[in-house]
Amino acid sequence: MAANKRARQSDEPTVPGWVLTYGDMMSLLLTFFILLASFSTIHREDFQEAAASIQQALGVLPGALSAIDWREIIPEMRAQQALRDVGAKIAEYIQVHGKQNEIQVELTKEGLKLTMQNPILFDIGEDRLKPEAIPILNDIAVLLAEVPDGFISVDGHTDNIPIHTDRFPSNLELSAGRALSVARFFIDTDKVDPKNLSVVGYGENLPIASNDSPEGRQKNRRVEINVLTARPTAHPNEGRSERDNEETEHAS
Repeated sequence: MAANKRARQSDEPTVPGWVLTYGDMMSLLLTFFILLASFSTIHREDFQEAAASIQQALGVLPGALSAIDWREIIPEMRAQQALRDVGAKIAEYIQVHGKQNEIQVELTKEGLKLTMQNPILFDIGEDRLKPEAIPILNDIAVLLAEVPDGFISVDGHTDNIPIHTDRFPSNLELSAGRALSVARFFIDTDKVDPKNLSVVGYGENLPIASNDSPEGRQKNRRVEINVLTARPTAHPNEGRSERDNEETEHAS
């Protein structure tokens, strides 16, 4: 009985273990190539339907429009990063030169705001830059030039003490004159494009502190340099040409 069992075992073919593994691998490769062949013969309609599903999932809209327009977002991200870098450099400049009480810099929702107290720029009742203000403004202009396509608004502010001179009938003219002096200096340095520059005089209308104390009035006498990542847009009714106005008159 035992001899018959040994004879049957000796008649069965023996297969090495690696052959089974090799066979499994070949089966997987065959399946893989079959899938490749099926993908290569996919119908155009099925492919477009699948692509449309992916586009909808990713927020891509018809007509090559996207819910996320990277052509606008990427330049804006670069501009914001440039603002942060310039803001950090200006903050370091203020710290190194010990100007913390005269110059402040902060990032805002609109961009970068640099506030300069008037004593560092102007004498009382004047709009001519002090000689010691020239190197400071020049260094700031160099840093602001690092912001690509940054739109700069120079805003002048005063306290509420009235001024009545031949040159400045009111604080409004004084604040505008001071802002214009800073803007003109930026233009003269050839580091700021005049097309990316605006000047506004607010007079005493936008105080940041109480005018009831000398310290508060000191803070209100200031020039703000706002670097914006987006150019301000005109009102839809602004910028109408004379031709449009003439056509309207004739039509009426």
